[in-house]
Amino acid sequence: LSGSMDSTLRLWDMTTGQCVRTLIGHAMPIQTVAITADGRLGVSGAGREGHSDHSDDTVRVWDLTTGSCLRTMCGHSHAVTCVALTPDARFVLSGSLDHTLKLWELDSGRAVRTFIGHARPVVAVAVSPDGQWGLSGGGDALMNADNTVRVWNLANGQCVRTFKGHTALVTSLALGADSCH
Repeated sequence: LSGSMDSTLRLWDMTTGQCVRTLIGHAMPIQTVAITADGRLGVSGAGREGHSDHSDDTVRVWDLTTGSCLRTMCGHSHAVTCVALTPDARFVLSGSLDHTLKLWELDSGRAVRTFIGHARPVVAVAVSPDGQWGLSGGGDALMNADNTVRVWNLANGQCVRTFKGHTALVTSLALGADSCH
């Protein structure tokens, strides 16, 4: 599953290289995508930095079999830059230029909680293999501010740890199978 600045998503057949389906619904560039382990659902986030029309700062859930948008989740006030699914595919964690993360229930589209703590945009998220922890990274490339990695308890929304040390924007995150590294 790929997302593009042309505001579309494309589902590809890995053996033939052919586009199986084009998903249309976002009004702004796609910033991030994820797919459930069973391949049934796709998730996308959209928006554009510096754009005053925040009409599509959304997370969308897609049925990859039919190509239909199952739900649109609104709540971020700026572009959605990153998404990560919990291993059981019950929730999606999104990060945004609005400095927040949101945990969404995939079935209902309801925002379960908002995580507040970053001083600058959130541009990377990850979820631990056990689904207990969320990680977020962000900062500001121009102002050299924040540049932290935060660990969140997804059950209660508390930030349990902040890692400092990067001297620039944290752009990506990964967590090992044991959730220790």
